[in-house]
Amino acid sequence: MARLNLTLSDEFYSVIDADAKEKGVSVNNLVYNVLVHHFIDTDFDILEEFEKIKKEASEREGNYSLNDLKSFQDLDDKLKESNYPESLPQVKSRISLMFKNSVEYTIHTENGDYTIHQDENDKEKTYDRAVSYYNLFTGKKK
Repeated sequence: MARLNLTLSDEFYSVIDADAKEKGVSVNNLVYNVLVHHFIDTDFDILEEFEKIKKEASEREGNYSLNDLKSFQDLDDKLKESNYPESLPQVKSRISLMFKNSVEYTIHTENGDYTIHQDENDKEKTYDRAVSYYNLFTGKKK
């Protein structure tokens, strides 16, 4: 996969960064989406799909994985005839990374609920780690 290096003024970057934060995505994903829609004739918008997935996740109760969400499962059908420049695994990987970087995870156990936050070094604790904690707290894993 090719890489692109851009040099922007601090002022211009801050405008893009603010928009990305408002959408809950990285600057890279925001710029990528803008480029796709400028150069590719596609009706698939990864940021719109990401918003649908976040909305469904916010309405979900109990422990779940991203694969349990219907909006995530439906990506295959939406991509089939869309002319989008990435494959289904690439799109799912991109959305998974956006999801884990923008959503706090709460795991529910018999002993209480535990929310996984960023640590003091801003290293994201992913859902996989949350599941590991859940298994530890419930005695499913030693």
